[in-house]
Parts: sequence; structure tokens; C-alpha cells
Amino acid sequence: MSQLKVLRNRIGSVRSTRKITSAMKMVAAARLRRAQNAAVDARAHVESVRASMRSLAHERKSLQQPHPLIDCPSQGAHVVICMTSARGLCGSFNANILRTAKKVILAKGEQKASVWVLCVGNKGYQSLSAMARLYPFMAVEKIGGDKDTPEEASQALEARLRDIMANKGLGSVQLIFAEFRSAIAQVVTSHVLVPLDDGAQEDDESVTSLKRDGVHLIEADEDSVFDDFAFYSIRRRCYHALLETLASEHGARMTAMDSATRNAGDMMSKLTLQYNRRRQAMITRELIEIISGAEAL
Repeated sequence: MSQLKVLRNRIGSVRSTRKITSAMKMVAAARLRRAQNAAVDARAHVESVRASMRSLAHERKSLQQPHPLIDCPSQGAHVVICMTSARGLCGSFNANILRTAKKVILAKGEQKASVWVLCVGNKGYQSLSAMARLYPFMAVEKIGGDKDTPEEASQALEARLRDIMANKGLGSVQLIFAEFRSAIAQVVTSHVLVPLDDGAQEDDESVTSLKRDGVHLIEADEDSVFDDFAFYSIRRRCYHALLETLASEHGARMTAMDSATRNAGDMMSKLTLQYNRRRQAMITRELIEIISGAEAL
């Protein structure tokens, strides 16, 4: 009887787990639709801003007008922005992002660079903080809270980059996030935010040439306008990356919870079959004992 009780308890535990995973799957599916629409709608605007920024940076470089976001100082801080989820239960989603981030960090460390890691999402902060204990060239900082919106987190990232630029100078800024393709496909992507002229050429289709056909009057100086637009471009690209990561997180969680629900159902079937077999064996054994006792009398 004790073995049957253990099996009943296991069946009940698996049944409760299946209810939880099924509910989490439905919640993730509901959130995925909204997050997917937001990420897809923002792509065209971000590509337009990115192309305009590259065009401005390329023209300024061709005119030999130095700027710390184009001609970055090598002794400046090399910033890696890592975007992960705040919670787990989403399969290998966070592990894939962190694997790429660690490769980038270690590669910069081999170049004897000072690396400043800005983490959006608690999972990335926990893992990279533990890594920072082994590598003295790393500094890890968490940006924003787990309940911050993508807009708030992108603004916090912009403010932190401005501080680092003012105090240490920016050697480079690299953004690592998960690009949403579908509910079952999320691609870990790495974008270079700084230097602004990230390898753009004159014949690059994504770089639009500026045509100064008219006279434009502005109150601020050219450097101030360029700085504001440069950081606006960085903020919008971070905002879009957060939307992509959020949609990817929901897709990964929905897929993981669907798999967990099906696995729990299979386990329940196996445990139920095992329970019925043992119960039938016990009944058969008791019947044999009763019949044998009756014959002995």
C-alpha cells in the first residue's frame, strides 16, 4: 500500500504542475501577440533612424570633423549592453544570450580593454555578476527595475551611457539581445551602437546621403544637435531591442511551457499505468491468498 500511496502522490504532483504550466502557456501566448505587434511596428522607424545616423556620421567623418562617438578613444570604456529576461521558465532563452555576451566580454578582455557591462533583466545580471568576480577588467551594473517599461529602461540606458561618456569616454558600445522571428525561433543578435559610423560605406544602400538644398537655421551649435540626435538614435535602438527581447521571451516561454505541459501529460500516463499495474498485482495476490487459505481449510 505504501508504494501505491507514493505513486498517487506523484500523480497528484504532476497533475498540479501540468495545470501551472498550461496556465503559464496561455498567459505567454496572450502577451506574445501584443509584444510581437509592438516589435514589428517599431522596426521600420528604427531602421530609418539608424540609416540617418549612419549617414550623418559618415558625412561628418568624410569632412574630417572629429567626434567622440565616431572617433572613439581606445582607452575609453567598452560597454556591453546585455538584455535578458527578469524571470526564468523560458527554456534556453537566457542561456543563449549570455553565451554570446560572455564571448564578447572575454574577447574585449583579451584586448586588455576595460569592459563595462550594463544588464537589463535580472537573469543576465545574476550570471554576469558571478563572472565579474573572476575577471577584474569587468564592471557589471543593472539598469532599471524588473517592472520598468521598455521606454523607461531605454531612457535609463541613455542616461548611463552619457555618464560613462562624460567620465571615462566611450571606446565602443555593443548591444546584445534576442531578435524575434517566431514563437519557436529567437535569434541572438549583436549590434554595434558606437562608433556611430559602424563600417558604413558610400555605396551602402542603408546610408542615405544628405542633400543640403536649402538653408536650415538652428539655434544650437552643430555639435550639440549631433550629440542629441546620436543619443536619440541609441535610445531608439535600445528601445526596439527591448521590444524584440520581450517578444522573444514570451515566445520562448510559451514554447517551453507547451513542451512542459505535454511532458507532464506523458508522465501522468506512465505513472497511471504503473499505478494500475501494481494495484492489479496486489489485488491478484490477495485473491490468491484468500483462495489458498480456503482450500487449506
